[in-house]
Amino acid sequence: MKHLMERMRALASEKGLTSQEFEKRFGLAVGSVDELAGTLSSDKIVHILEEYNDISAEWLMRGVGDMHITSNSDGISIGRDGVGAGSNVRDVSITNGPSESHINRIREGYLSMMGAKDEQIANLMRLIDKLTD
Repeated sequence: MKHLMERMRALASEKGLTSQEFEKRFGLAVGSVDELAGTLSSDKIVHILEEYNDISAEWLMRGVGDMHITSNSDGISIGRDGVGAGSNVRDVSITNGPSESHINRIREGYLSMMGAKDEQIANLMRLIDKLTD
């Protein structure tokens, strides 16, 4: 799923919520999930990940890997593919609640994602300028 709001819609469905219930629960703009419009602040992403600690931050923010994470007996969450060749180690988190470093990784990922979006917008603006000249 390429668009963040597509993943929000999938998450809402997974948790048995309508898009409207999901938007209301997490303070999202009305219609944003169904219209695939809008962005999320890092605080809202953290809130969603704290509420649903079985959801991969990497999947939620970037669409990378599986939606769910699983726990081993030590309380460490590992992406369904496990930690090893070809797996994304950044999917590892402590299941007793998010640590400060985990939250910082989420914020860094979000800021990186937003930077990429800003770059895409700038490229589109340059293209529009070329086409209108």
